[in-house]
Amino acid sequence: MKTLQQIQESRPASDTLQLDYGQRQKCRLRAVTDGGVEVGLFTQRGTVLAGGERFADEEGYVVEIIPRPEQVIEATTANMHLLARCCYHLGNRHVPLQVGHGWLRLAPDHVLQDMVERLGLSTALVEKPFHPESGAYSAHSAVDGDARSHHSHDHDHDHDHDHDHDHDHDHDHDHDHD
Repeated sequence: MKTLQQIQESRPASDTLQLDYGQRQKCRLRAVTDGGVEVGLFTQRGTVLAGGERFADEEGYVVEIIPRPEQVIEATTANMHLLARCCYHLGNRHVPLQVGHGWLRLAPDHVLQDMVERLGLSTALVEKPFHPESGAYSAHSAVDGDARSHHSHDHDHDHDHDHDHDHDHDHDHDHDHD
């Protein structure tokens, strides 16, 4: 097995490696390239690999990452208000989501597909590369619907969902409080 490290320079690729979204977010991955070479990739935790990124070994063997098409739900509408509402509801559920002009993509889930359809979007199961948004707090942001952020980072934090408040129970009559 060849151990590969991510490189920043764009040396010509010796081979390619097709990975789906789940594989592109692993920090340690053992895989077989399109050329049949067994490789081990190591990245920083929280990194999501994008198409075109490259890995190399010390001997100069370079592998280019290619996003593998995978089954996703593609929802479409010409109504941007409906699209925004749908993105709001899916985002509220922390669903990994790829957004483009008039469309969005998410991992197959019949409950979410039903919700999207009830909101007024048309849906279809398609085979396409999946590049979900990396999040507002990631190091790099997506532009023009191209959600291939090079690095996404989880930000662990707690949200207090308690709502401390008193209810006033005034009455027009007296109570004896001994």
